[in-house]
Amino acid sequence: MYKRRQRTPRSNVATPSRMMSTPKYEAGNESGLGFNNSQSLIVSQKRKDIDDQVGSQQPKRSKTTTFGSYFEEVVTVAGYIFQQGDSPHILSQDQAVFSRDVESYLKNNSLYPKNVEDFIAGFEKYCDENINFKKVLTRSKTSPVCKDARGSVQDSLVRLLLSVECLQPHICGILLEKMAEFALTDDDPDAAEHWVRIILWQMRLLDCIVDGDTLNERLFSLLDAAPLPVQREIIFCLPDILGDKQHHAAALKLSELLKTNFQLTAAIMEALDSLSLENALRAEVCQHMLQTLNRAPPEYLPVIVSFLISSDEPIENLVKVVAGLRQKLDLNPGDGLDGSNQVLILSALRSGALRSQKLADIWLKAIANSCSLSELGPLDVAILLVLYSFIPGPKKRIQYVLRNRIKAGVVTEALIEKTFSIFLAAINEYIGSAVGIATTLLKSPDPAVSYIGSVWFKLMLIHLKCYQSQSVILELLLLIGTGGISISGLALGVLAGVESRHLLQHTVLLMGLLDNLHDMNLIQVGQVMDLLCSLVYGDGIDSVHQDEIHMLIRKQLSSYNDILKQKGVVGAVMAIKHMATTESDAQEDILSSSSTDDNHLSERASRAKDLFDLVVERVQNSVTCVGLLYDQLAAAVCSCHTLDITFLKWIAEKTIDKFQNYYVKEFTEVSQEGCPQFFLDSLDDCEDAICVNIEGVLKKEKSQMTLSDQSLCVMAPLFRLLRSLHFRIATNLDSVDGLLGCSVAMPKNITNLIDDFPELNCDEQIFILDSLFYCINWFREIVSAFSFLSDQEIQIKVLNRIENIISLQQLLAKGLHYAKSLNYKPPHCHFCADAEQPLQEKVRKPAAKKKAGKGKGARKGRKKCAGDTSVTDLNATGPDRPPCDVTGKVDLSAYKCYFRELDMEVFVSLSKTLVMDRKDVKEGEPVIYPSGLLFLLEDYVAKLDHCLPSTVKRISCLATCRQVASVTYVLYSNLDRIATPRIAHRAVKLLTYILKKLESTAEYCQALLDSNDGIYDGPEMFKEGSAEVKLCYSMLLQSIACTLDWSGFHSRSYTALLKDCLCVIASRQNKEVAKAKLIKELVMVSCEYFFQYASRTLYLTSAENLVRVMQALSNFLPAEAEPKRKLAEMCLGFLSRQWYTLDGLPERGTVYNHQIESLVKTYFTNVPDRLSVISTTAELVKNEVQTIQNKDSCLDKFPTIDKSNFPILYRNLWCALGNATGEALKSSVGNASKFEIWHSVCSTMSVLTGIIKQRDHRTNLHAYIQQSQVILKLFLSDGMPVLEALLKSKCADVISMLKVLQVTTRYLHALCISTKREKMARLTNYVPVVRRTLEALIFRVKGMLVANNSADAFWMGNLKNKTIKGEEILTQDMTSSEQYDNNEEEEEEEGLLEDDLNSQKDKDASDHESSMSEGF
Repeated sequence: MYKRRQRTPRSNVATPSRMMSTPKYEAGNESGLGFNNSQSLIVSQKRKDIDDQVGSQQPKRSKTTTFGSYFEEVVTVAGYIFQQGDSPHILSQDQAVFSRDVESYLKNNSLYPKNVEDFIAGFEKYCDENINFKKVLTRSKTSPVCKDARGSVQDSLVRLLLSVECLQPHICGILLEKMAEFALTDDDPDAAEHWVRIILWQMRLLDCIVDGDTLNERLFSLLDAAPLPVQREIIFCLPDILGDKQHHAAALKLSELLKTNFQLTAAIMEALDSLSLENALRAEVCQHMLQTLNRAPPEYLPVIVSFLISSDEPIENLVKVVAGLRQKLDLNPGDGLDGSNQVLILSALRSGALRSQKLADIWLKAIANSCSLSELGPLDVAILLVLYSFIPGPKKRIQYVLRNRIKAGVVTEALIEKTFSIFLAAINEYIGSAVGIATTLLKSPDPAVSYIGSVWFKLMLIHLKCYQSQSVILELLLLIGTGGISISGLALGVLAGVESRHLLQHTVLLMGLLDNLHDMNLIQVGQVMDLLCSLVYGDGIDSVHQDEIHMLIRKQLSSYNDILKQKGVVGAVMAIKHMATTESDAQEDILSSSSTDDNHLSERASRAKDLFDLVVERVQNSVTCVGLLYDQLAAAVCSCHTLDITFLKWIAEKTIDKFQNYYVKEFTEVSQEGCPQFFLDSLDDCEDAICVNIEGVLKKEKSQMTLSDQSLCVMAPLFRLLRSLHFRIATNLDSVDGLLGCSVAMPKNITNLIDDFPELNCDEQIFILDSLFYCINWFREIVSAFSFLSDQEIQIKVLNRIENIISLQQLLAKGLHYAKSLNYKPPHCHFCADAEQPLQEKVRKPAAKKKAGKGKGARKGRKKCAGDTSVTDLNATGPDRPPCDVTGKVDLSAYKCYFRELDMEVFVSLSKTLVMDRKDVKEGEPVIYPSGLLFLLEDYVAKLDHCLPSTVKRISCLATCRQVASVTYVLYSNLDRIATPRIAHRAVKLLTYILKKLESTAEYCQALLDSNDGIYDGPEMFKEGSAEVKLCYSMLLQSIACTLDWSGFHSRSYTALLKDCLCVIASRQNKEVAKAKLIKELVMVSCEYFFQYASRTLYLTSAENLVRVMQALSNFLPAEAEPKRKLAEMCLGFLSRQWYTLDGLPERGTVYNHQIESLVKTYFTNVPDRLSVISTTAELVKNEVQTIQNKDSCLDKFPTIDKSNFPILYRNLWCALGNATGEALKSSVGNASKFEIWHSVCSTMSVLTGIIKQRDHRTNLHAYIQQSQVILKLFLSDGMPVLEALLKSKCADVISMLKVLQVTTRYLHALCISTKREKMARLTNYVPVVRRTLEALIFRVKGMLVANNSADAFWMGNLKNKTIKGEEILTQDMTSSEQYDNNEEEEEEEGLLEDDLNSQKDKDASDHESSMSEGF
């Protein structure tokens, strides 16, 4: 519409007198102006007055004035006085009066509206000159004689004319033409911009817009053709120029303009933010804006984002905006986008969240609802940092969301790494938030969450600059010092997992850890020294801190304190480890050389050798320190693959010489002095054979003829170091494999000595027990060393050594049983604990003879605490499992910390063929027997429980370093060096062999059943050897349950491993389904596979473990009903059987009752149609409860339930009823379905009340009062509204249900009275709550009736006080109760729910306690 054209030169001066055009309306002809005669007189008089008032300001006019145009004439008459020169024009009256007069003059003219055209023509001609145009755009000056004006300065003439409706469209057109003229033709851009700004100012904030659509269209037409500065000016003023009706169209056009011209972004965003838009329109504009995000220049993104998240945005629009930003906003560096732009964008988001809490809530909810890796991106992680930086309240919510997404597998290590690569500048900006979040994650007890926290810390140390990373280091040091044993270990692990080059700049800070070594245990000392030595002894580093570490180590080694000396040993080993490290190139040269002379050692290796000699010299008098040295060196050799081979060969030579000199003798020599035993090699090799001289060394040790470093305590650690060195040097154990089959010198006829153990003196008894411990630990170390070798002959020897361990442990258990009075302390075998060995109390526990059970004393103990009856007390009548069984053997699990740890490689032996009968073994074939399998499975399950927990195990922050080290590290020190995922992979690989063994043992159990015609207590069911097989069957199931129960399988990080695990199981049932690898199908098939084992389970512990396996499988498909149905069916089958011990006796005792309770809970939790099943079960129990009169009787439905454990079933019926009611109400829709639910619940409660009337044991009473009040509270909140809604339509049904409920409330009232009267302590706490609930129920029923105009149907009176037996309590018998309760009348009235509804008032007091017989 507008084109550039050449401007014609104009005169610089233009006054009205110079405009000689002939006007159409003579000034003297008043009527020509459109006024009548009276008006003409008024105007003439007014003009005369004005001329008199301003006479001093301008020359007097002649009575007949000639105007240059009609425009000049009208505005002059209205009171506008033109001035020449630079002086502003004068307005002789208020601007509103002037505008009114102009409009009146024009509209009252007889030629209206033609006179408007003449007015506009005159105005346009007047404005042709820039001087005149500028003055009409300039604000007017108020005449001094005008007293009623609003100020000394008023609006410009143009703005005054724009307020006249009939002139506004024409004036706007002229102004737009002038703008186009200046914008398109002016050679001076600054001048053009100035003119446009002045013109636009006149059009802003007008009281009325006459033709807004045309104005909008012409403005945007000019906007399309104008240069950039003019476009900005127009856009800035648009919201103030256009009317509200035009905001919609303007917003759409501006958003379209943004797509083509991003240079106008700031102006457009400001204009859009000022426009008054409806929600739908604003959402539409926001969608237009979101489409431009991918193409917008980076410098304009902050402005766009600020507009999108403005505080006045409605929630539904903001949800779409957040979704669009998460999808469209790409902040990857490149194409002009740098860190500063990222920070600005995040600052805009931060400002938006500060202005409006709903933005933060919506974004957090979007993150929390992300269920896949594709739904969550680095921007979301950056947003969490931003929100965490300023929101104090929802920080816990942010932590909760982040932890949940990590557990769901959505927030992964890869996502965190990508976030750091993209938003590094933002992380620097919000470093405090980053450190805070990382600290929170690291402190989490969940391994998956703490792992992400450690990754977060590592990435900060790697990517952040020196100053920023220093704050990270300080935070980690704070965690090490104050975070407790578990947190400090994780923090040290973070530092150890970062390459040394990233930490070198913080060496001075980290060296401060040396000051805290005295407060650390050996585990932490090892981590700290490993970290510091890696920094101090790094390649090419000659740090001044080396001297500091050397002095510390020497000081500790010289100490007389055993703990300090042990810390010095650990520190010295870490220093040696890093001193003797070589480059890979140098390693190849060393391998080519076979010399081990000191001269061939490198400088670093020589320094390591000197330190090693120093340590050996200083610790040779301490058995604990020597053993610790060997164990730590062995671990260093196994973990570090860059150690100097020449140095290792030098140590190996010294080690083998020491071992041979101290512990090994020739077989012939030992045969003459002692009794070599456990010889596995051929008898033809006896002359050249060797023997481990345990008996001889122990005799010297007892006679104090040996040094501490020659003690038998360090034999196993020394061999561990020896075999680690040889395998590291030669990658095989050929040089030490002779120790596997060699004999061991032990006391002669040790079996007979154990039988005659009580007849021996104390020294002889201790000598035999020490010999057994040393021999067992020697064999355990041998088995760990050679198990992973594939040679068949070696495998046979390993299995034989396992059998030797079992036989020795049987002798040891028998000997320890006889040695109870010795207060015997076994020899050391673990040296990583601080000074004292753990679990000393458990060593003495087997000697305890006093057990809780039947008897006078037990009864007295129960009488002392009236009302404090629990299932454990009731079950004490049965024999508990003692640490000492009937054969007189001690449970060796109490001594487990005195046995050497087996390596994970030992469980390769689980792959060997299981043979039930030793007669079926072929010579030369490696097989495993049930006893050996049971031995391996017990250790395997213990390791899985430790490293693959089913739930998160939290270590108390109050636990001391010694406690934690004793409980966990001592028993699993080698296992803890293996990452948990690696152990899970090994467990999945072993699953194939475990399932084979499971099938073999199940077939054996099935054969037992078949041979006894399915009778579980048949004569052959408990034959010799069957107990071991049953235990193996149980342990196999437990190992499978431990594997499937691992919490890591519920994380998406290990989905592939879970599929592999399920495929192994499913392939045993259906190989075709196993190939599909769909988790749902795999779980279904796996459930079918394990379900078939239910009929072949003969031992209750096996049943419990089988249920655990099924539960673990069903947890993978929580929404599927079929696995739960099978699980419930299995539990019902187990509860419907009588169980026997391994010796054939009926199961009894506390452990048995806990197992039965677990089965009952699982059954009621997983059974379909829970309410119906619970109701049916309650009816059956009510009918059969009278049959259990003595300890040998049981329920017909559940033979596992007898008189002693009946409270277990009763309590779980109540708990299941409460849980099932809540779940049923959540899934029900409509009052009708809810009414049916409550009718069933009330009926079941009345049945349970009938049961307790027959079995009113206090344990049952406790379950009754505890659980019934919970259901009644739920009835008040959810059931009463249903009754109120259905009372009119189903009056009889409502009354019937209340009658049924009355049975429960009546008994509750009686129970409250009996509780006070008999002073039942455990029940007394529930009485106030129950009374309040009953009272609330009474008034809710009364309110329901009043609301339905049936108030006469409700009456209330006082019940007679009765016990739960129904016996009436006389007033004189209630004296004690009156003292207990301050208001007896109120108490009686509260228990009156039983008579709260009657259709008629019965005035006979004797009938007050009768139940309701009629409806409303």
